[in-house]
Amino acid sequence: MYKAYIALFFCTLLACPLRAQDATIADFHAFCEAIEGRWVGKVTQIDDLPGFGKKGEVGTSYFTARFLADKYCLLGEFQGAGEGCGTWILAYDPAGKRITSLALFSNGRRSDGVIIKHNGKWEERLTAVDPDGTKQSIVSVLTISDNGNTNTWTENGTTNGKKLEEAVSVWRRVHVN
Repeated sequence: MYKAYIALFFCTLLACPLRAQDATIADFHAFCEAIEGRWVGKVTQIDDLPGFGKKGEVGTSYFTARFLADKYCLLGEFQGAGEGCGTWILAYDPAGKRITSLALFSNGRRSDGVIIKHNGKWEERLTAVDPDGTKQSIVSVLTISDNGNTNTWTENGTTNGKKLEEAVSVWRRVHVN
């Protein structure tokens, strides 16, 4: 009987993180409302990204996000400090009970992610692949301030397994949709 209790205890511990990451459509709407609108950002490059800047450079970028018709998808478009641009698509996955992200960059980079609430803050956990096969794993933590008009993203991660230095980007909302 003792072994059964121990097994049940460990199974419960293993299941907890999975349940804690479940999201509802209300969570999706809350996250999207925090990023909806037009934004101007001082973006610090976490790595070299053609069309966007070199690792550590800070440049001005622009971002616009809006819900699509039935509010099950949010479409974001961004313009980097250089010539780079891209599209960020967020959707609620009812089967997986999660918020998913897909970003497509003009330089060929593609990233897929999941957005969760962790320790009271939103996090995007993503993997990215460049056309040359370079792989990244990034965790971006969102801090919302100034009554929702300032979003600070703190990024940490790896490129091909090598740890990257933390990068912080601050965005100011200039218009709400």
